[in-house]
Amino acid sequence: MKRPSIQIHLPESHLLAGVMIALTALITNGILIPRLGYYYDDWYMLWSGAARGPDSMIPLFSVDRPFMGVIYDYAYRLFHASLLDWHFATLLERIAGALAFYWILNIVWPSLRRYSALAGMLFVVFPGFLAEPNAATKINHLLGFGAALFSIALSLQAVVAQRRALKTISILLSFLFMALYLWIYEYMVGLEVMRLALLFWLYWRGAQEKPATAARKVLLRYIPNILIGLTFVFWRVFIFHSIRPATDLKGLVIQYLTHPLDTAANILFHWIADFFSASVFAWFVQPYTLLAKVSLGEVLTSLLLALLVVALAVLYLRATRRPESAPEENVLPLALVLIGALIVLAAVFPVVALNRHIDLTDPYKAYALHPSAGAIIMVLGLVIMLKPRFRQAALVFLIGFSVTAQTMNVQDWAKFWSLEKNMWWQMSWRAPDLQDNTLVMALLPTGYTYQQDYEIWGPIDLIYRPGPDHYPLIQAEVLNPDTVFNIYEGVFSEPHVRDIYVPKYYNNLLLISQPTASSCIHVIDGSMPAYSTSERPIVEVAGARSSIDRVVPGVPSHTPPAAIFGKEPDHGWCYYFQQASLARQTGDWKKIGDLYQAVQSAGLKPADPSEYFVFVEGLVNLGQESEAGQIINSVFKGEGSANLRYSICTSLKAAPAYPASFGYKRDQIERMICQ
Repeated sequence: MKRPSIQIHLPESHLLAGVMIALTALITNGILIPRLGYYYDDWYMLWSGAARGPDSMIPLFSVDRPFMGVIYDYAYRLFHASLLDWHFATLLERIAGALAFYWILNIVWPSLRRYSALAGMLFVVFPGFLAEPNAATKINHLLGFGAALFSIALSLQAVVAQRRALKTISILLSFLFMALYLWIYEYMVGLEVMRLALLFWLYWRGAQEKPATAARKVLLRYIPNILIGLTFVFWRVFIFHSIRPATDLKGLVIQYLTHPLDTAANILFHWIADFFSASVFAWFVQPYTLLAKVSLGEVLTSLLLALLVVALAVLYLRATRRPESAPEENVLPLALVLIGALIVLAAVFPVVALNRHIDLTDPYKAYALHPSAGAIIMVLGLVIMLKPRFRQAALVFLIGFSVTAQTMNVQDWAKFWSLEKNMWWQMSWRAPDLQDNTLVMALLPTGYTYQQDYEIWGPIDLIYRPGPDHYPLIQAEVLNPDTVFNIYEGVFSEPHVRDIYVPKYYNNLLLISQPTASSCIHVIDGSMPAYSTSERPIVEVAGARSSIDRVVPGVPSHTPPAAIFGKEPDHGWCYYFQQASLARQTGDWKKIGDLYQAVQSAGLKPADPSEYFVFVEGLVNLGQESEAGQIINSVFKGEGSANLRYSICTSLKAAPAYPASFGYKRDQIERMICQ
């Protein structure tokens, strides 16, 4: 006997759809939140809030988007440095935006309710936007995009509402949300085309108006929105002056007028390219890139979470199945494709016009976020073009595929945070304190690079100089060929990060490197470096100028704040290595000997053989040549050790003499390792 299926025919199925959208977001991005952290632009905002107070947020963003400073002012007062608060706030914004998108689809295409729910689930895991884990920075992007979607939904609601009070409230709230999103991110203005296109469709197809009549009604209804937009443009062009080139409209206009043909051709090319990036390539490029970075275990975890979401989607479809013929047969699928394409084109154009582009290889970028509404509508139209038995399966497959990509992405961000967090904990073990105006350069393992200096001085100053300050007392720089040149020239520069003064004393370099993900961090002593065989050549070039004297020993250690960096990691090999490196700086060979006995007792070994050298030094200087010889024979003279031995021996030959009080037996160490 055929089992009866569960049926839900009531309007409350909207609630079920909302729950499914929220669960999709929670499973995909919410479960792994405890493993995520702070990244990129998060750091200068956090430092400014901690060192200069929440009021500093307003001038901090006054150089390009002042209203963002107001939002950050309130957000920082609410969340402070609580990681979970920032991440859950961003997750809620993502869910709210997806619910607004579902609301839009239900108003414009009410017969597609079940497909709209699946589209909402797909929207919240769109693989073109992978920056949600960068929560403290992207909280504004998601707020602006969500405000735009709610503004559009309320405009559409005002058209279909029967009660005058509901119409009036919807219109007023729509104006408010429009002003909000424009003042946050001006490049999202292209979404106004989405509002116009859907209003026209609603009047023309929904109310069965003639095209000319529908267009006239849309324009009359849109007049107040035009006034809001003109007010924003007047303020942006004639009152506010941006000192940041990317948001300086006057500067861009001058550039366009100076080279009109070249600029027009460049805009057209990137407009077309970014349209395909946002609507087509976003489904494939980023998932493919992620597959090359994650482990098999991480892929399996992603597939399991994707299967869970797919199961929820299937349950939703069974729970809302209707016996009558599918109402989507009356929908024009080509119209959805064309409207979606128009929305993507309009959303992308202001980004391109501002000399910005969609880069799908950079997970930090968010320019593919707001075109995603059009991309999903395009997908919905293409799906409805399929035969009925394939439509739901196609959407469910895309949801599962996107969840897989997003969860791989979240795990990759989690690895990035694990590397960052461990670097700064190890730094606190190695360096009790740092001298003011030290210029720290830090290099993570290949694949996880710092892009800006504040990604280094932000955490460094939050650890070592947590008190109120007007500028970072310990500075930083990103290691690259240009900055290596500055090191050798001994440059002094005085740049700003927004309104934060950051002097840079290149003569005061302290270089930190983590050669591989399994290595400890290496604080480079330029006078006597012990480079890993996995070390990058640029580190060896810059390392000669790294001064270990910038580290202040013999004082109470600064502990990373737990609210930001979590609890202290277990004291494994890297803890003892950092303690031994600190003892090496002061010639405390007895402590190194004790530390070696501790690692021997605990059965700890390094993944990077070069980290044994500090213990060899300590043992030889203590007169324990037998134990040192065992390490040398197995590590520095064993199979495949030629490169490591050459690096160590080169450093030993070039090293200056240690103070006599150190009792450093360089000749003996060199003889044991190099001869």
